[in-house]
Amino acid sequence: MKNKKSILVAVFFILFIFLFNGISYGDSADEENYTEARTKGYERGIADGREKALENKLKKIDDEYYKYLPSAASLKTKFKNILEDENDEYFLYFSQGYYEGFQAGYEEILNPDKKTDKNSDSQNADNTDGKDMGELLGEIYGIRDYYLGKKNNYYQSLPSNSALISMFNLSLDSSSYRSTFINDFRTFFKEKYEESYREANLNNVKIFYENSYDYGKEIGMRNGEQAGTFDYYMGYADDPKDHYVSDLSIIQNFNLKMENEKYIDGFIDGYRDGFNEGYVKSYQTEENQNLSQSPLIKLISAKGEEVKSDNGKINVKIEKGTFYEDSILNINTNPRGNFLLPDNMIKGSEIVNIGLNNESGVFNDNSKVKISFEYYGDEKGGIYKLVGNNWIYIPSNIEEGSISTLVSPSSIKGKGGIFRVLADKKFSGLYDIRGHWARDEITAYIKRRYVFGYSDNTFKPDNPIRRGEFLIILSRVYDWHLPDNVENIEKFKDANSMKGYEKVIGYALDKGYIGGYNDGTFRPNNFITYEEIDNIMKKLMNTDGFKWRNIADKILYIKDTRSKSYNSMKNYISRGEAVYMLNIINEEKY
Repeated sequence: MKNKKSILVAVFFILFIFLFNGISYGDSADEENYTEARTKGYERGIADGREKALENKLKKIDDEYYKYLPSAASLKTKFKNILEDENDEYFLYFSQGYYEGFQAGYEEILNPDKKTDKNSDSQNADNTDGKDMGELLGEIYGIRDYYLGKKNNYYQSLPSNSALISMFNLSLDSSSYRSTFINDFRTFFKEKYEESYREANLNNVKIFYENSYDYGKEIGMRNGEQAGTFDYYMGYADDPKDHYVSDLSIIQNFNLKMENEKYIDGFIDGYRDGFNEGYVKSYQTEENQNLSQSPLIKLISAKGEEVKSDNGKINVKIEKGTFYEDSILNINTNPRGNFLLPDNMIKGSEIVNIGLNNESGVFNDNSKVKISFEYYGDEKGGIYKLVGNNWIYIPSNIEEGSISTLVSPSSIKGKGGIFRVLADKKFSGLYDIRGHWARDEITAYIKRRYVFGYSDNTFKPDNPIRRGEFLIILSRVYDWHLPDNVENIEKFKDANSMKGYEKVIGYALDKGYIGGYNDGTFRPNNFITYEEIDNIMKKLMNTDGFKWRNIADKILYIKDTRSKSYNSMKNYISRGEAVYMLNIINEEKY
């Protein structure tokens, strides 16, 4: 072997073929570059010169190189695929390079003055060529075989002895050097192949694990923070173990069944670490912040008063005549309870418990209590009240630097009510309710997810509402637990027209809230009359005390709008009227 440089040239040629399979000698970035043409000619000439010299050496022919130089015509024919689209000047440079290369390659093999003597034992002892090349190719093939999905078996890719002799021109060296090179190559090829194969595998596992770990930790952190806040306000101990879930639950909850085992393991480890970290951080943060605050308790006379919280961000205004005796107002910004948020909500203020109490427990609900928060956001924000475990939007008015709502004093007596400002990321105002008499009520029901607008960003509040649509709204407002079995709708001739309404109609029929028509149809897409509304609400509320006329009077006197029901109860109720009615009926719940 000539030297390490020639070996590296051979190896990198192999790498070039391996990495860029399919690139031919004729590819050129600039075919008018004649320097490049000469270089190409030289490369082909040196290869042909070596080949001819080896042939002569085997035949023991000792001729000068020029006897074997091909003619210009022969060159054009031999390299037609390279030269056919080129001009004469390009060929001139190419042929000069070729002849120079042919001479260099021929003499490299047959000129004894340039042959390196590898025969001495000391040279063989110092030789590391086989080791270097074995490690280099072992690493290449180990990585390649891993990503090709082959087993870790170096022998499948180890070149044969004859291939090594050809690959590294070992036939030109002494038998001692050749033997040492091959033995070293095989030994170190095996070591590096197995090492590189395993490293590629571990790196792949590491990438899977680290990516899934980070993702699992991010989700775990969020869930841990929610759980920590929940436990603190519920008065539970600071212990994330109370929220332990099995590996199977995590896999099911986050739909990991289709992921590979490495990804699942990383996700679960990350989730658990993130959950614990988020839980402890959240619990202790809430504890530290709230321990420094104390409730504001103030005695309010019957003439009313306006009171600010200690930090000035919450204001409670009580009008005179709200009660008949001195009462105690409690503003507590350190309430305890379950305050988890839906995913679509953003915190807009601290949580506050506002309570109003007196000895008699009697309040004048015609006089409203005004609650205001400091606020600088847009219409996505609103004041929400905690009802059960849900945050319910309360009609709110946004002014410069504040947002306010009016509540009945009776709704905050006793233990009080828990309020906060939230912004609904999904809320989009509907342009056709601006200026409408039922705007506040419709906005409230949209933010409570009881009603929705149309795809053109309208609500059409003055359009009549259909029977099926009205039942859908009732099911949301009254939280109906809808049945799976709706066989009771099959008795109607038009059962096929109930698509989308089957369960609410089945529920309402079962409860006796509504019925069909005398001709055996239900007609879910018929508009609903005031008369029908009167009957449905009496049955739903289980009282004869409900009268649509009372709702119509409120619309007239409070909203200065005359209902068509005054003309005839057989007229159709509008979408806006239906929402207003349900809001008025259920106002005391909030």
